[in-house]
Amino acid sequence: MWFSRLRNLFGGPKCPCRPAPQPHSRRLLLEPLEDRSLPSTYTASSVADLIADINAANQAGGSNTVLLAANTTFDLAAANNGTNGGNGLPVIAANNNLAIIGQGGDVIQRDPFSYYDFRLFDVAGGASLTLTDLILQNGYVSGAFGNTTADGGAIYNQGTVVLNAVTVQNNVVHGGFYDPSPAGGGIWSTGALTLENGTSVQGNRVAGDLGTNKRGGDAFGGGLYIAGGTAYLTGAAVTNNSAVGGDGAEMICGDFCFYPTGPGGDGFGGGL
Repeated sequence: MWFSRLRNLFGGPKCPCRPAPQPHSRRLLLEPLEDRSLPSTYTASSVADLIADINAANQAGGSNTVLLAANTTFDLAAANNGTNGGNGLPVIAANNNLAIIGQGGDVIQRDPFSYYDFRLFDVAGGASLTLTDLILQNGYVSGAFGNTTADGGAIYNQGTVVLNAVTVQNNVVHGGFYDPSPAGGGIWSTGALTLENGTSVQGNRVAGDLGTNKRGGDAFGGGLYIAGGTAYLTGAAVTNNSAVGGDGAEMICGDFCFYPTGPGGDGFGGGL
């Protein structure tokens, strides 16, 4: 018995056993990220595609790109909306920074046989539009039929527009009773406009119509009319555009004809 006591005294643990320490558990936290709109890229091989892409980009906001199928003519047969006199494509909305990029040989135009009057693009304040490697042609805006904004045959800009290797040609704005003094046969801008890298504005026309007191309406800027904001031309050409005031005996025929009466109005700035 004394041996058992010695074993318990000297062989047993000298202090109570403790469990091994456990690692501290960590709480996982989620850190909120900034609200960012991711860039979106769309493709278009038809007018329906292009309209749907612009609408989607307007809805998404942020930076968006539309890649056009190569060697494609986008023939706009009717106005998409009546904003500022009518547009063949949806208005580029505020907060949409849109780039439309041609892949070679791409044309966006109003169908020459269309019964309807409309320009191609309208860029709202707070929006931006960059066009690359395109031809814009045959836009037509008239100051008749209740339209009080006969400006910008191809582009009406209140935001930011950059044209890179773009040809703007054969677009027309024509005065009428509601707006006898139109402006900007190719482009009308009151925002920020940049023409660069071989962009050409050529063969566009603005024509005044019968104004008040039977005085022919004035015409401003056959190629470009800068109503405000800024304009930068780098490696760009503005040539062979015309601005013709309403003239009592003059008939001008091209894609349209008109027969204004009364003393002629003035034409200001055939090119710019």
